[in-house]
Amino acid sequence: MGSVLADEHNEDEVNDEIITEEMLWERIPETQGVDRASTYYELSARIYARGQYDEALALAETARDIYSELGTSAPSEGLAQAYSAIGYNLNQLKRMNEAATAMSKAVELLRENKSPMALELACTVLSGEVYEGLATLERVLDTAAEADSKDFEFIVSIERRIAAILHTLGRSDEAIEIERRIKSVSEIIED
Repeated sequence: MGSVLADEHNEDEVNDEIITEEMLWERIPETQGVDRASTYYELSARIYARGQYDEALALAETARDIYSELGTSAPSEGLAQAYSAIGYNLNQLKRMNEAATAMSKAVELLRENKSPMALELACTVLSGEVYEGLATLERVLDTAAEADSKDFEFIVSIERRIAAILHTLGRSDEAIEIERRIKSVSEIIED
């Protein structure tokens, strides 16, 4: 009897590792709250990987809506991931302004919770295109600078990334100006 239970247990472990898209779809009616939102997010990621960006966008937006309805009980990283998925899909659909807005929202949520994911996302924050990445970082910088309670360390870290990108684009004069400003701000923060 013990060996039969052990076999079933091993099958369960294997099944946990290989969750198919079909299984995710079947899980939706059985779940609610955070589990349901994360299932939609996981489906969105799989469908994004197949290049079906419209469908992946709709699933990511559904995940965001569920997280939003949960209010304060929702994990902020989950909501931020949903926003980032929305941003990636909008980017692929060439809806750049909306993509940058979604990514800024994701970064803002993560920053509020001091998540290390925030800067990772801000610096990915679209498809490896240097100019798009720069534009997104600039949007994130604007959001951070306009916030009521300014997180100067976060602002400085974004500006450092922007300066690094400007150097790679051969726009060193602008980069040096930003670095000079960072140095002044850093000295003020330290004082």
